[in-house]
Amino acid sequence: MRIDGVGAFAPRDRRDRQEWSRLAAFCARHGQAAFSRDPHIGGHVTGSAFVLSRDGRAVLLTHHAKLDRWLQLGGHCDGIADAWFVALKEAYEESGLARIRLPRFGPLSDQVCATGAGRGAPRPPRRAAPARVRARGRLDAD
Repeated sequence: MRIDGVGAFAPRDRRDRQEWSRLAAFCARHGQAAFSRDPHIGGHVTGSAFVLSRDGRAVLLTHHAKLDRWLQLGGHCDGIADAWFVALKEAYEESGLARIRLPRFGPLSDQVCATGAGRGAPRPPRRAAPARVRARGRLDAD
């Protein structure tokens, strides 16, 4: 199952199928705007990646100050309709690593390892946070 600008994903269960279907419908409905922060469409696609150590036994996380949580590296697409490019760009920017390798298991644009939907940082009570539709993948630290 493939989505332009996101990649391919093989759902493993009902929840995976629902999340992927939601992401596909959102991208089909909003086209290029799905990758922007357009406040009128009720959400946006983000790209993120789990950056693994060379031996695959450790993952690099970053602390999100507003949410006070440790998360995978990633961020907003800001109009770039390529969630994988955004994931790689954000991984470099947020990690400070000099080199990040593409996954050993296949081409970068073909492998999404998880999807999800969530809410952003806390907002004032009368202002709802936009839904984020996440595409997550794997990158390897070199």
